[in-house]
Amino acid sequence: MLKNETKPTLPIKSRETLKSQYQSYYEYIDALEVNTDIHETLPIEYSRIAKFTQRANKCTNGKRYTVAEIKDRVVRKNAKLYSLSVSVRFFDLGLVGALEVEGETLTLFCLSCCDLGREIEGKLLEFIADKHQLHKITFESTSKNENIKSIFAQALPNAALTNCEIA
Repeated sequence: MLKNETKPTLPIKSRETLKSQYQSYYEYIDALEVNTDIHETLPIEYSRIAKFTQRANKCTNGKRYTVAEIKDRVVRKNAKLYSLSVSVRFFDLGLVGALEVEGETLTLFCLSCCDLGREIEGKLLEFIADKHQLHKITFESTSKNENIKSIFAQALPNAALTNCEIA
């Protein structure tokens, strides 16, 4: 770096500067300009989703999938797998979550815990509630995901939690 050059502003510093300009957390979230893209999962995304399901402990219904299991599930007529990509004012976060609906059951909900608090989980559940009539949500405790139950109850009040079997 040359003597008079300044370091480029890092996204974290930019976010901190932006956050300091607002008194309300919700105003800050609005200023972040969060953009979500929820779409049917593409084959190129299977590996990333499988990794999410294996690692997520906090913002998940606890379901774990391998790439092979995802491939088997997406060909089912009554199953739909969706991916969530997110960008904010300063950068593209990429693929940060996934959900799956089979019939009237939410069988997979998985979101990177780094993205909690940006109201992304609400947008994801709102999308699914608008698109599908859900009566059940499969749920397996990870000992860290109990808070997601209240998010499910608010967003999907007509869907009952049921235990899922994890192989």
